[in-house]
Amino acid sequence: MAGWGLGSVEAIAPSARVDTCPAACSKACAGRAVPPCRVCCAFEFGVAGSPESDAAFHVQEVRWPHLTTGFIRDNSFLIEEAYNQERKVIQHIFTFLRDRRQRAWTGTFTDEWPLFGERHQLSVTVPFSLVGGPSTRGGLGDILLNYRYQWSKDDLLRPAIAPRFSVLLPTGDRRRGLGTGSVGVQWNLPASKQITPRVAAHANVGATLVPNAYSPVDGKRHDQFAVNAGGSVIWGPWDGINFLLELVGSRDWEIGEDGSSQAYRVFCRPGVRVGWNSPRTVQWVAGIAAPVGLARETGNVALLLYFSVEHAVAGGSAGRG
Repeated sequence: MAGWGLGSVEAIAPSARVDTCPAACSKACAGRAVPPCRVCCAFEFGVAGSPESDAAFHVQEVRWPHLTTGFIRDNSFLIEEAYNQERKVIQHIFTFLRDRRQRAWTGTFTDEWPLFGERHQLSVTVPFSLVGGPSTRGGLGDILLNYRYQWSKDDLLRPAIAPRFSVLLPTGDRRRGLGTGSVGVQWNLPASKQITPRVAAHANVGATLVPNAYSPVDGKRHDQFAVNAGGSVIWGPWDGINFLLELVGSRDWEIGEDGSSQAYRVFCRPGVRVGWNSPRTVQWVAGIAAPVGLARETGNVALLLYFSVEHAVAGGSAGRG
């Protein structure tokens, strides 16, 4: 969930090496966990595409699956990264989950926008359900309005950290089981670290509280509280082809025929994502994962699909990966 603009020294492109590096670039990259001689540093100092940059840099030709924007830093499936969108770069994300037993699809659509720069980010998440089997019901769920603060960036000594606070709006039909009928809050703390130029790791911990939520099972209202934690490791043998392993666990409040209870769910999600750049500063990423339930109450999710489009607006520069 991050921007990928070339306007950041952190946006290192391992596949786009250069022969020489100007002194200004070397100073900017000093102390970082990546070598300084990269084409992205030219964009940081505004010399890319100028006669000065042509004289200082000799860029090798880059072909897919290598990307001039380098290793894709965001675009995890259900683990949240700690990278906010860069200035004038927005992202649109679709996630789909297939339920094996009910033969139904559920999913989310998320739109992310920077707020006056990279430190502050706003986004909206719209859950939805698509009709599958005879017992499933389609429609919109409770919409989330999100704010995220870039507390720290990934550097040599510390990870990127970006806490998020969300408000859940009761937009889903509570009587059909698509919403809670009450306003709730959610908090999540993601941390991200680029361990090597080809390996990244992410970790999450969070909680959700919905007071006075409606239960379609008994027709009464109850306080809902859930906690979640998870992590992921991403290996990118090529810039445009990455392999992911996500582990996510949660403790969810539920109402059954015999009253309220806690459900413990643990998923392991091995998957792969493919990214490519197109003209007009647009990056596309598609992914697929096969969730494996590690707890009895995990459920019957058989397939996860992911799709993201990230692009610059109003003169922005996209390309972080």
